[in-house]
Amino acid sequence: MAIDLNALDRYFRNTLVSVGLLLAALNTWTSGENLWLHSGFVIVIAGLVGYFTNFLAIKMLFQPKRGQVLGWRGLVPRNQPQIARSLGENVQRQLLSPDVILAYIRERELIDIGTRNLAAWVDSNLQQPEVRRKITETLIEFLNARGPDLLASLFDLAEDSLKGVARNPQ
Repeated sequence: MAIDLNALDRYFRNTLVSVGLLLAALNTWTSGENLWLHSGFVIVIAGLVGYFTNFLAIKMLFQPKRGQVLGWRGLVPRNQPQIARSLGENVQRQLLSPDVILAYIRERELIDIGTRNLAAWVDSNLQQPEVRRKITETLIEFLNARGPDLLASLFDLAEDSLKGVARNPQ
């Protein structure tokens, strides 16, 4: 069941203003002599002032989302990049710091468990003839395509290393 918050807000605002006007009229009619009416009037006026102050503050923070109204752009839309950067830094520093994550991983020995599980999975898959055939085919295709370049690079590296050894035998 979805609640329309805008309609609820409008209803609350209209009710608050109506009750305020009613209590103001009754308070004026009784010349402020009735303590209960006067107290209710003061409480409702304080509520109206608080509500509309908060309403205006929220509007000034977030509205308008696009563009400007009377030269004003909401503080949050105007400063969105700085707010996003600050929020990301705080989350990283306080919630997801590398130290906290590493401590969690070490505590639970996740690396050891993961490597054991990976080794068992690779071992079981390498026992299957279909997987071995696919690996062999992939290696042959790779060596056919890149083998000559790899050999040339390997020979160049070996030649450079041997020249370095020849220049400085120590």
